[in-house]
Amino acid sequence: MPVTAEQIANVKTVTIRARAFSGESVRNHVVRVEGDDVLVWDSVAGHYTRCHCLSKSAIAKAKKLADEDFRILGRKVYHDRSGGHGHHWVRVTADDAFRDFVTEIECEIIDGGKDTCDSYRSCGGEFYRW
Repeated sequence: MPVTAEQIANVKTVTIRARAFSGESVRNHVVRVEGDDVLVWDSVAGHYTRCHCLSKSAIAKAKKLADEDFRILGRKVYHDRSGGHGHHWVRVTADDAFRDFVTEIECEIIDGGKDTCDSYRSCGGEFYRW
């Protein structure tokens, strides 16, 4: 049966921190959410698989990340992919949730009192705005 455009549009990929396979510890995993199905990238097999041991809470977390409008402390955050030139702003997504800059931006909002910011240079040299 051919895949429809609607099915493709409902597939989302997120990164979660979990134990996905037996014999391994908790680590970051790329997970594909297809409606009610949650598949994990298996680097050994080279494809996504339903044969995983994600916990119910990890599956729920993956579904939540795939569904939610990702924000950092309630703010939409954008990343400048033009290297600081300011002409290629891209919305930060749930896939970025485990990267270091998220904590850095949270600190700037809370401790730095920056409710909004037109251009913020992170410790990694990347530019963000919110």
